[in-house]
Amino acid sequence: MGGAPGVVAMVKDRVGNIYEGFAAVRDLNTKTQMTTESVFSLFSTTKAITGAALMKLHD
Repeated sequence: MGGAPGVVAMVKDRVGNIYEGFAAVRDLNTKTQMTTESVFSLFSTTKAITGAALMKLHD
């Protein structure tokens, strides 16, 4: 099977939120709905965060 049971996304600018959304479920067994306030672990994001920080510094 693989993949993620659900996703939460947010896009912001200097003024505020441009987009906030969620899809699917946060628990496959109980079918609990994902929300914009769902909390979950992030793994292997160091390269993405470092890249974004370097691009921001370059800008």
